[in-house]
Amino acid sequence: MRILIYSEFFYPSIGGVEDTSSALASVLVELSHDVCVFTRTSLGDSPELCGVGYTIVRSTAKSCLFHFIRDSDLVISKGGVAAFACFFALIACKRFIVWHEMAGNIVSISQRSLGRALVNRIISRRSVLHVGVSSAVLHSLGITGNIRSEVVYNAASGFDLVNERFCPSLREFDLLFVGRLIEGKGVFVLAEALKILANEGCSYSLCIAGDGAERLNLEKMFLDVPGMVVSFCGSIDKVRLTRIFARSRVLVLPSTTHPEGMPVVIAEAFTFGLPVIGSNQPAIVETIGEAGVSFPSGCAVELSRMIRWILDNNEVEEELRRAAILRSERFSSARFRQRVSEVLDRVTR
Repeated sequence: MRILIYSEFFYPSIGGVEDTSSALASVLVELSHDVCVFTRTSLGDSPELCGVGYTIVRSTAKSCLFHFIRDSDLVISKGGVAAFACFFALIACKRFIVWHEMAGNIVSISQRSLGRALVNRIISRRSVLHVGVSSAVLHSLGITGNIRSEVVYNAASGFDLVNERFCPSLREFDLLFVGRLIEGKGVFVLAEALKILANEGCSYSLCIAGDGAERLNLEKMFLDVPGMVVSFCGSIDKVRLTRIFARSRVLVLPSTTHPEGMPVVIAEAFTFGLPVIGSNQPAIVETIGEAGVSFPSGCAVELSRMIRWILDNNEVEEELRRAAILRSERFSSARFRQRVSEVLDRVTR
């Protein structure tokens, strides 16, 4: 089957949609489909991906997009409703799937975004299937009841294949944060929590893997946290990130205003047996399950209490570690491949 994946954001851009679009394309190739990824993301100075098994088309021309949709058997709008991709699929009489990555806006909705949401909803009603990366995503978007939908959790792609190379006992960092350094990811809440712990006489080590607009401000904040060892790694490749996962004890995901769909970083942490402390966004709570704890979003006091409860209690940490390893199966590459195959069977039968 000829499948077109429309992903507005793609390599060399860095982000969850980019990574999961690549993972989906690779799985579809493994399932013997002819796959094309159509994206508006330009290469810039980066080299094109080679040997991936699928075609990559980079264009902002709507006529080019329509041409490739017309020649496809199935269109997948990755990351949510892409209005033109879905509309072109409709007028070309092609089946299309909307693959939702992000929960509905958890803050205020402007008049403009509300109008766009209504248009997208009208178009998406004609989708043969809505796929959400968590139940929370589908629920937040109002995709319930009679609307055909499936939940397909993102995989910790690649990480579940290298875990055994590292010794879980070699722990260097007490806490690990992985993600963009923006306010909506709760990085300042984490800094405040560590300040509270420092005032209580606690001394923990933190590794921050990622970069963003708030890095300099965050570095300044941590200068005022005595006794805490904080390492900024910046944006790093997967090989280096696996080593950091293997040398960490607990992942912290304190997202505030940034709406999470199904944070892949949680699945990656489980692969290495890391418990997770996350804010109480529904998608984060759903993904963590019994392999970690949650705290009220934005509450540094509660986050500090959760950190201390796990790191200062060996029994609790070990119990959560075992739960994380068990839960990692839900986010394995094999499970993802199976679910994608089941989705295709459902829309083609």
